[in-house]
Amino acid sequence: MRAAIAHVVGDILQSLGVCIAGALIWAFSDRWLDDNGISYWFRIDPVCTFVFSVLVMWSSYGTTRDAVHVLMAGAPNSIDTAAIERKLMSIPTVVDVHCLHSWSIAMDKHNMMAHLQITPGADSTPVLYAAQEIAAAAGCEHTCFQVEDVGAYDKTRETCFQHYEAPAIV
Repeated sequence: MRAAIAHVVGDILQSLGVCIAGALIWAFSDRWLDDNGISYWFRIDPVCTFVFSVLVMWSSYGTTRDAVHVLMAGAPNSIDTAAIERKLMSIPTVVDVHCLHSWSIAMDKHNMMAHLQITPGADSTPVLYAAQEIAAAAGCEHTCFQVEDVGAYDKTRETCFQHYEAPAIV
Protein backbone atom coordinates (compact mmCIF):
# COMPACT_ATOMS: atom_id res chain seq x y z
CA MET A 1 0.00 0.00 0.00
CA ARG A 2 2.84 2.34 0.91
CA ALA A 3 4.52 1.61 -2.45
CA ALA A 4 1.28 2.29 -4.34
CA ILE A 5 0.82 5.65 -2.61
CA ALA A 6 4.45 6.59 -3.29
CA HIS A 7 3.97 5.60 -6.93
CA VAL A 8 0.86 7.78 -7.33
CA VAL A 9 2.51 10.77 -5.62
CA GLY A 10 5.62 10.30 -7.78
CA ASP A 11 3.52 10.20 -10.94
CA ILE A 12 1.71 13.39 -9.93
CA LEU A 13 5.00 15.20 -9.23
CA GLN A 14 6.54 13.95 -12.45
CA SER A 15 3.49 15.08 -14.45
CA LEU A 16 3.68 18.53 -12.84
CA GLY A 17 7.39 18.69 -13.63
CA VAL A 18 6.82 17.76 -17.26
CA CYS A 19 4.05 20.38 -17.54
CA ILE A 20 6.27 23.08 -16.03
CA ALA A 21 9.20 22.06 -18.26
CA GLY A 22 6.91 22.13 -21.32
CA ALA A 23 5.55 25.54 -20.38
CA LEU A 24 9.09 26.92 -19.93
CA ILE A 25 10.23 25.48 -23.27
CA TRP A 26 7.14 26.86 -25.01
CA ALA A 27 7.46 30.32 -23.41
CA PHE A 28 11.24 30.78 -23.69
CA SER A 29 12.34 28.67 -26.66
CA ASP A 30 13.46 31.80 -28.50
CA ARG A 31 15.69 33.07 -25.66
CA TRP A 32 19.02 32.06 -24.10
CA LEU A 33 20.40 30.48 -27.26
CA ASP A 34 23.62 28.48 -27.57
CA ASP A 35 26.14 28.79 -30.44
CA ASN A 36 23.94 26.62 -32.69
CA GLY A 37 20.86 28.77 -32.13
CA ILE A 38 19.13 26.19 -29.90
CA SER A 39 17.65 27.45 -26.65
CA TYR A 40 19.13 26.16 -23.40
CA TRP A 41 15.54 25.84 -22.17
CA PHE A 42 15.20 22.67 -24.27
CA ARG A 43 17.59 21.01 -21.79
CA ILE A 44 15.13 21.40 -18.92
CA ASP A 45 13.14 18.34 -20.01
CA PRO A 46 16.03 15.81 -19.63
CA VAL A 47 17.13 17.55 -16.42
CA CYS A 48 13.59 17.21 -15.08
CA THR A 49 13.54 13.53 -16.08
CA PHE A 50 16.88 12.91 -14.33
CA VAL A 51 15.74 14.66 -11.12
CA PHE A 52 12.53 12.63 -10.98
CA SER A 53 14.36 9.37 -11.69
CA VAL A 54 16.61 10.08 -8.69
CA LEU A 55 13.52 10.79 -6.56
CA VAL A 56 11.89 7.52 -7.69
CA MET A 57 15.02 5.51 -6.87
CA TRP A 58 15.30 7.21 -3.47
CA SER A 59 11.65 6.54 -2.60
CA SER A 60 11.85 2.94 -3.88
CA TYR A 61 14.84 2.04 -1.73
CA GLY A 62 12.94 1.84 1.57
CA THR A 63 10.08 -0.13 0.08
CA THR A 64 12.46 -2.58 -1.59
CA ARG A 65 14.50 -2.96 1.62
CA ASP A 66 11.36 -3.69 3.66
CA ALA A 67 10.02 -6.15 1.07
CA VAL A 68 13.31 -8.09 0.99
CA HIS A 69 13.38 -8.14 4.81
CA VAL A 70 9.90 -9.72 4.90
CA LEU A 71 10.62 -12.15 2.05
CA MET A 72 13.77 -13.34 3.80
CA ALA A 73 11.80 -13.82 7.07
CA GLY A 74 13.97 -11.25 8.82
CA ALA A 75 13.75 -10.64 12.54
CA PRO A 76 11.63 -7.58 13.36
CA ASN A 77 13.70 -4.57 14.41
CA SER A 78 11.13 -3.72 17.06
CA ILE A 79 11.58 -6.97 19.00
CA ASP A 80 14.45 -7.32 21.46
CA THR A 81 14.86 -11.10 21.67
CA ALA A 82 17.22 -10.86 24.65
CA ALA A 83 14.55 -8.97 26.62
CA ILE A 84 11.87 -11.44 25.51
CA GLU A 85 14.07 -14.33 26.64
CA ARG A 86 14.53 -12.69 30.06
CA LYS A 87 10.76 -12.21 30.38
CA LEU A 88 10.09 -15.82 29.38
CA MET A 89 12.67 -17.00 31.92
CA SER A 90 10.85 -15.00 34.63
CA ILE A 91 7.70 -17.10 34.20
CA PRO A 92 7.30 -19.33 37.26
CA THR A 93 8.43 -22.95 36.66
CA VAL A 94 10.36 -22.05 33.44
CA VAL A 95 13.97 -23.22 33.80
CA ASP A 96 15.24 -22.77 30.22
CA VAL A 97 14.31 -21.00 26.99
CA HIS A 98 15.88 -22.09 23.71
CA CYS A 99 15.19 -21.98 19.96
CA LEU A 100 13.65 -18.52 20.36
CA HIS A 101 12.86 -17.06 16.93
CA SER A 102 10.85 -14.08 15.74
CA TRP A 103 10.23 -13.08 12.15
CA SER A 104 8.10 -10.75 10.07
CA ILE A 105 5.42 -11.93 7.67
CA ALA A 106 4.56 -8.29 6.87
CA MET A 107 5.98 -5.02 8.12
CA ASP A 108 3.33 -4.90 10.87
CA LYS A 109 2.78 -8.63 11.47
CA HIS A 110 5.28 -10.64 13.50
CA ASN A 111 5.48 -14.26 14.59
CA MET A 112 7.37 -15.86 17.46
CA MET A 113 8.27 -19.39 18.48
CA ALA A 114 10.30 -20.81 21.34
CA HIS A 115 10.88 -23.93 23.37
CA LEU A 116 10.25 -23.52 27.10
CA GLN A 117 11.53 -26.11 29.55
CA ILE A 118 9.62 -26.26 32.82
CA THR A 119 10.20 -28.01 36.11
CA PRO A 120 9.13 -31.67 36.20
CA GLY A 121 5.41 -32.14 36.81
CA ALA A 122 4.54 -28.43 36.48
CA ASP A 123 1.30 -27.44 34.77
CA SER A 124 2.15 -26.20 31.26
CA THR A 125 -1.06 -24.27 30.59
CA PRO A 126 -0.27 -21.19 32.77
CA VAL A 127 3.24 -21.14 31.28
CA LEU A 128 1.82 -21.18 27.77
CA TYR A 129 -0.65 -18.37 28.54
CA ALA A 130 2.08 -16.22 30.13
CA ALA A 131 4.40 -16.77 27.15
CA GLN A 132 1.62 -15.81 24.73
CA GLU A 133 0.98 -12.60 26.70
CA ILE A 134 4.69 -11.70 26.59
CA ALA A 135 4.79 -12.26 22.82
CA ALA A 136 1.58 -10.28 22.26
CA ALA A 137 2.99 -7.37 24.28
CA ALA A 138 6.01 -7.41 21.94
CA GLY A 139 3.72 -7.16 18.90
CA CYS A 140 3.64 -10.80 17.81
CA GLU A 141 0.26 -11.82 16.43
CA HIS A 142 0.99 -15.52 15.98
CA THR A 143 2.98 -17.63 18.41
CA CYS A 144 4.05 -21.22 18.76
CA PHE A 145 5.54 -22.26 22.10
CA GLN A 146 6.68 -25.80 22.78
CA VAL A 147 6.57 -26.56 26.50
CA GLU A 148 8.95 -29.32 27.57
CA ASP A 149 9.37 -31.15 30.87
CA VAL A 150 13.03 -30.64 31.81
CA GLY A 151 13.17 -34.05 33.48
CA ALA A 152 11.88 -35.99 30.47
CA TYR A 153 12.92 -34.02 27.39
CA ASP A 154 16.42 -34.13 25.89
CA LYS A 155 16.92 -30.80 24.13
CA THR A 156 20.22 -31.89 22.57
CA ARG A 157 18.20 -33.98 20.08
CA GLU A 158 16.58 -30.85 18.63
CA THR A 159 17.60 -29.61 15.20
CA CYS A 160 17.93 -26.00 16.37
CA PHE A 161 21.02 -27.10 18.32
CA GLN A 162 22.65 -28.74 15.31
CA HIS A 163 24.88 -26.21 13.56
CA TYR A 164 26.08 -26.41 9.99
CA GLU A 165 29.80 -26.98 9.69
CA ALA A 166 31.33 -25.83 6.43
CA PRO A 167 33.50 -28.50 4.80
CA ALA A 168 37.23 -28.01 5.15
CA ILE A 169 38.93 -26.54 2.13
CA VAL A 170 41.77 -28.76 0.97
